[in-house]
Formats: sequence, C-alpha cells, structure tokens
Amino acid sequence: MERNRSTIIWGIVLVCIGGLLLLGNLGVLGKTRDLLWSVLFLGGGAVFAGVYIQNRSQWWAIIPAGVLVSIGALIGYEQFLAPADEIIGPAIFFVGMGCTFFAVYLLHRENWWAIIPGGVLLTLAVVVCLAETANGELAGAAMMFGMALTFAVLSLLNTPDGRLRWALIPAGILGALGCVILLQAGEWAGYITALIPIAAGLFMIFRASRTRREE
Repeated sequence: MERNRSTIIWGIVLVCIGGLLLLGNLGVLGKTRDLLWSVLFLGGGAVFAGVYIQNRSQWWAIIPAGVLVSIGALIGYEQFLAPADEIIGPAIFFVGMGCTFFAVYLLHRENWWAIIPGGVLLTLAVVVCLAETANGELAGAAMMFGMALTFAVLSLLNTPDGRLRWALIPAGILGALGCVILLQAGEWAGYITALIPIAAGLFMIFRASRTRREE
C-alpha cells in the first residue's frame, strides 16, 4: 500500500512537470512561468522533506530536499527580488546547499563526511561575493582558507572511528596555499614565497640533527 502511494505521488509530480514544460513552450504561462517553476521546485523539496519526516532512516532525502528548495529560492529571488546586477542570488544557492549537508550531519552524526561538501559550498558562497568586490588573489585565498577551516573542524569531531586527525594534513596544506596566494598580491610576494620552503627545510634539518644527537 505504501509503495503504491509513493508511485502515485511521483506520477503526479512528473505529470505536473511535463504539463508546465508544455505550457511554457506554448507561451501560455507568460510572466507567471518563473513563479510556477519556483513553486514547483519548492514543492519538490517539500515532498522529499516529507519522505524524511515519515521515515527518519531515509536521511538521503534531506539532500534532494535541500537542493530543490535552494533552486526554487534562487529562481524566486532572481526573478522577483534581485536587481539586474545582484550577486546575492548565487550565494543564497550555495548557502542553501551547504546548510543541507550540515543538516545531514547534525541529524545523523555518523555521516561526518557531509561536513566536507557543506564547508566547501559555504566557502563558494563567500568566494562568489568576493569575486565582484575584491581581486582574484583575495578570492582564491578565501577559497583555500575556507576549505582549510572545513578540514580543521572535521579533525575536532568525535566519530564512531575516533577523532579524524588525518584531516589536519589537508587543513595545513590548504591553509599554507591560502597564505601563498594571499602573499602573491604583495610587492614582496616572490621573496616571501621563496623563504617559506627554505624556512621549512631548515627547520626539518635542525629537528633531524637534534634527534640524531640525542640518540
């Protein structure tokens, strides 16, 4: 009975989508077409949200629910609220997507992997905003720092397999890349960039020599 009900619901959704496509191609919808598309995506998100609410073990339904709601919100915002040169719309989409993955983790803590796409998508929202107001180096550095912060947060989580200390490695690498990109914007960027590996190499030689002396 439950399976038949789901089949009927999806059948209705597909019929509605096909009907809207047909009406749009015929030019019947006019200016209300974008509004109807926004409502359709929001309604699709609500359907998947209902799937999760009815059965909390179906955590996967959170992802398509968030994706569809984000798309519906983006369409509605850009058509009815945003000015022509507005950049907030794409940022809203990325924020919605990022929050979707964070919801997957917060509601089901075993899905620690969801922190990674969630953090990356929120970082993209920041980069989109900076791309129009700052130079490329700043936007690139923000991308690296945001991803580094994502992995740093991941390393602090307690999972069934213990602490994810391995996440500190990509966090450190991405953070260092962010510093290098940021330094490229400065006048002394070439000199400082060259000094970083020199300093790291000298530190490694010093530490190895000290350890050997102690042995």
